[in-house]
Amino acid sequence: MNSRSLLVVLVILVAGAAGLSILLGSLRDTRESVLEEMNEQARSLAASAGAIVDLDLNQRAFEGGSWETDAYRSVERTLRRMRDDWREAGVEVLFVFTLVEDAGSPSGWVYVVDAEEVPEDKASVGEAFEVGAVSGRERAVVDLRVPQSFFYADDYGTYLSGFFPVRDDAGALRTVVGVDLPIDSVIARERALFWSGLQLLGAMTAGWVLVGWFVATWYARPLRRLGDAAARIADGDLAVEVPIRGVHETRALGRAIAAMAASLRGVLGEVKETTAGVVAASDQMQKRAAEQRGGVQLIVSTVAEITASANAIAESGARLAETLASLREASDQLRSTSRGSVDGLRAIETSMDRLERQAGEMRSRLQVIEERGGAVTSLLDAMTRVATRTNLLSINAQIESEKAGEAGRGFAVVAREISTLADAAASSALDIEEHLASMRQAVQAGSDGVARLVDDATTSGRDTTRIAGEIGAGMTSLDGLLPRIAAAAGEAEGQRQGAEEIASVLGTLVQSAVDRLAMAEEGDAAAADLRERSRRLAQSMDRFRT
Repeated sequence: MNSRSLLVVLVILVAGAAGLSILLGSLRDTRESVLEEMNEQARSLAASAGAIVDLDLNQRAFEGGSWETDAYRSVERTLRRMRDDWREAGVEVLFVFTLVEDAGSPSGWVYVVDAEEVPEDKASVGEAFEVGAVSGRERAVVDLRVPQSFFYADDYGTYLSGFFPVRDDAGALRTVVGVDLPIDSVIARERALFWSGLQLLGAMTAGWVLVGWFVATWYARPLRRLGDAAARIADGDLAVEVPIRGVHETRALGRAIAAMAASLRGVLGEVKETTAGVVAASDQMQKRAAEQRGGVQLIVSTVAEITASANAIAESGARLAETLASLREASDQLRSTSRGSVDGLRAIETSMDRLERQAGEMRSRLQVIEERGGAVTSLLDAMTRVATRTNLLSINAQIESEKAGEAGRGFAVVAREISTLADAAASSALDIEEHLASMRQAVQAGSDGVARLVDDATTSGRDTTRIAGEIGAGMTSLDGLLPRIAAAAGEAEGQRQGAEEIASVLGTLVQSAVDRLAMAEEGDAAAADLRERSRRLAQSMDRFRT
């Protein structure tokens, strides 16, 4: 059942209840008016009859005690003539009679003259006048000393009777004239009144149905239009025109629905703008993550090359140490076998030349390591800048997602994860930069030691050549050269240890770079997830039409 039908039913029920209440009240008032009219008619008829009754003849009829006395017959004819005149006039009268007071009667009254012709329905002279209760009506209170009318029942039937006391000139009560009207006429009048009331109720109901239909249509049409507008808003049509018509409450409801649609349009615009911002931020984060991934991969490859160079330096240092050990052994043999052996000096000179070449090669490799370390430092600076920009983008994404409210809560979580990854990347870059600084210090120290080793080897070569030319004085110089060779061997061992330390640092650097690569991939995945969520949110927003 729709709202208009409900309103029609409600109006009919209310109107019907009101009409029924009015009708019942009207019927009650009309019934009382009809009863009062008939009671007044009964009293008036009794008064008319009392005006023509001969009091002396009525008294003699009572004293005669029989229907056959002349006095009885005279009064009887008078009452019958009056009754017949009434009947001819259309007044339905059953009985007309006279009463006198009698203390021996239960009611205090007895019959005198009864104008009825049928002996079975005719009261005898001196017969007690008795008043019985009538079903559904109040019991009469008999005080015939005053004019009155009431319903009563006796052995002859049930009536509406009117009584009028007749007094003589001295004011003494001589007789009471009674007139009985059939109760069927009263019931007929009440039934006619009831059916008239039903007809009136039917007419009123039809009228109220029409009024209810008109009022329900007047009320329901704006409500139905508002319902259609609300359904279109629920389907996503926020541009629908909300009708503001009808009564005050309906117009207030229409204004509220229109305000709701306008508010939804504003929120939808903000959500779309925020979604676009989040999509742009996720694109930039993906781009930065790709740049970081490429930078980390370049760092890994560069560190791998540096590690290979450091391992080569360590191998060269080991070979240099072996050469210096051979040199020392040759020097010891030269010193022990012959201080004048030119062949030994030439072997020393050859070893010194080889030492100088190996030291130069080691210095070149250390320079390559230092240059690659500088390139790694540049890449770390770029990574730090990318991490900073990624952190700023994640902060912006968090701000945009907070603007989106409940719809952007998932974006806020992803943005916080990206911010955490960016902070971790920056921290890893700082750790790598510290390791590179330590490595470069070690490489610089190794380069300086190699420089000194080259200088010592050059000086030792010149000294060896000079010793070869001065064989005699060479033995003395050889004694001074052996400690320098031992020192060079110590420097070579230091270079080997430095190269191993560099290789260890580079291993840590490679692990940090691998970890940074994993974090970059996680950041890329988080940015991709953020973009996918933004795309789904944008698709959800597209169903609304503004």
